[in-house]
Amino acid sequence: MHPSTAGTATLGGFIGGGSGGVGSCTWGVLRDPGNILRLRVVTAEATPRVLEFTGEELHRVSHAYGTNGVITELEMPLAPAYDWVHIFVTHRDFNAVMRLADDLNHQDGILKKLLSVYEAPTAKAYFQRIAPHVEEADHLLGLMIAPHSMDGFLTVLARVPGAKLIFRSDQTVWEREPGPAYEYGWNHTTLRALKVDPAITYLQVAYGGEGAADRIAAIRAAFPGELIQHLESMRSDGLPGYAGLTLVKFTTEARLDEIIAQHEAMGCHVFNPHRYTLEEGGRQTTDATQLDFKRQADPKGILNPGKMISWDVPDWDYSRMYDYAEMKAAE
Repeated sequence: MHPSTAGTATLGGFIGGGSGGVGSCTWGVLRDPGNILRLRVVTAEATPRVLEFTGEELHRVSHAYGTNGVITELEMPLAPAYDWVHIFVTHRDFNAVMRLADDLNHQDGILKKLLSVYEAPTAKAYFQRIAPHVEEADHLLGLMIAPHSMDGFLTVLARVPGAKLIFRSDQTVWEREPGPAYEYGWNHTTLRALKVDPAITYLQVAYGGEGAADRIAAIRAAFPGELIQHLESMRSDGLPGYAGLTLVKFTTEARLDEIIAQHEAMGCHVFNPHRYTLEEGGRQTTDATQLDFKRQADPKGILNPGKMISWDVPDWDYSRMYDYAEMKAAE
């Protein structure tokens, strides 16, 4: 897997701050066993140590934003390289798009590297090279399918009346090619929307487990016209689900906090991208493994200060917003 920013990103940055990406629909998330093989870390002690981690120990420093060690070398697994077919499909019925996405999610015989769902009017309003080929009411599905799986994909596609295959990179010719499908997905979606509407923002929402489609439908019904769904298929512990990178028509910070609270009340966990701390942007709990390693590897707390709440305030109540005085002073 790789981030949607693969053209400019570094692998170390992906491990330090990422959780999933292009390929997660098949290979899972970075913390799933086997997706990171080895990390070499240098500590920030008076006499630095060079340590190597594998297995369960990888969690000490993966997705820790450099707060407890400097990653100097890492080892990742590779998968066979394919000339992936980049695909866009439209449908006027969002529920039909979700049924197609769910069907593809559960077809292990169809090799996928990307499965992205974009609620209307995302494609028409924000995807400038796709916009001439869609209408405002069109919901969009973006995919990367291995060439040998195209017959299987087309078979599943035919099960959904009204679905239109508007682009496949191995056959379709547009005057302005759209480029890789993954550069419309993950955080690229928000970046493209911001170019058109600077008032757009987004949330990161977990839709895993049983009833994910029902929770997505409930959120759509609760925020008509205010939220635009953008979903990325991803597996975690072998089970398919969705990461929501929901587009939000921003009005006020207070309203954004209300939207987050309502998501949580409806059973949809938000990984808040509007908080700079490690814990608030994640699961709103202390990661004891990472905190314990920081005590060993960074006893002076000089690595990325202010990022880890549990280092500064071990008994912090995560129901409240973090108020780090030194960080505010630096602003």
